[in-house]
Amino acid sequence: MLDYKAKIFEKTSDPMLLPQIRRLKENHYGAAFELMKILPAKFMLDEAERTGQLTPGTTVAESSSGTFALGLAILCAERGYKLIIVGDEAIDNGLKNRLLDLGTQLEIVPNTNAPGGIQKARLDRLQKHLKTEEKSFWPQQYKNKMNPRSYFYAAEKIVECLGKIDYLIATVGSGGSSQGLASALRVINPDMKLIGADSLNSKIFGREDGKRLLRGLGSSIYPENVDYELFDQIHWMDCAEGFYSCRLLHKKHQMFMGPTSGVAYMVGKWVAEQHSDAKVLSVLPDSGHRYINTAYDDEWLQKNGILTRTIPEPVHIHAPMEKTVPWCYYDWNKQTLEQVIGAQAA
Repeated sequence: MLDYKAKIFEKTSDPMLLPQIRRLKENHYGAAFELMKILPAKFMLDEAERTGQLTPGTTVAESSSGTFALGLAILCAERGYKLIIVGDEAIDNGLKNRLLDLGTQLEIVPNTNAPGGIQKARLDRLQKHLKTEEKSFWPQQYKNKMNPRSYFYAAEKIVECLGKIDYLIATVGSGGSSQGLASALRVINPDMKLIGADSLNSKIFGREDGKRLLRGLGSSIYPENVDYELFDQIHWMDCAEGFYSCRLLHKKHQMFMGPTSGVAYMVGKWVAEQHSDAKVLSVLPDSGHRYINTAYDDEWLQKNGILTRTIPEPVHIHAPMEKTVPWCYYDWNKQTLEQVIGAQAA
């Protein structure tokens, strides 16, 4: 666990970097970010500049197919750095056009279903760029400790608005937001439960890697910033239910958010109903603008066979690899990944 008190930045008041706190139900709240990944992107670049890793003329290069790429693109355009992003076919046209418009050099790596999945293929290609650039800086979002530390300031705003949190719902991709927010919020309430939300075909918590239409959470690798011993429970949700969840959030609360936020909302809603006396917070990572032609388009959903108007109750499972259902959960109980995988194998 990170030391919350070991802060190296001045407190930020930039509204672009901090969430808006919304009440969703009597005991359920949402921390809604316009673009959450710009927060770790900023602090990674700040720290690299402070330590001399990033100087004028240095190229920033990273592997990303989501909002971390956009956060870096915004900041590199502002600061005058060349940016290379190695992504995959999950980059939608809207994001692609924004990256290119901001001056990003974008390379799309095809998915050949090789061992290690598309993320390994992206990382392998990234290494070639790092070797050919005269001066380069790789933020390494999956292991850079500035990633989780950057969320301390979001945690401070949460505490200022809500005080003690009993249940934190965080989607898990690189592991930065879950580790950073949980480490900070447990200073206020050591008994706070951390509930992770993942995609069904994600490898992070011991399932098999597979194709994922639901992006923004999940991974084909084990990110080093995922602190497994922080988690009390893990939920997995399929893509159809994930896409529909953000539509429900929009309809019921007029919050225009992406599918990752929808998953966090739905898990938090269920937890709040199970624990009516507890204060539950769902972290909502990004807005819905990227998903106008996907999650918010019934024709696209139907074409991909994932149009649904129902979300079933989650099913409790006893090992991560149990039979896939649209929504299931496992009591992680602050175990290491090795402990869970070992018990699962046995």
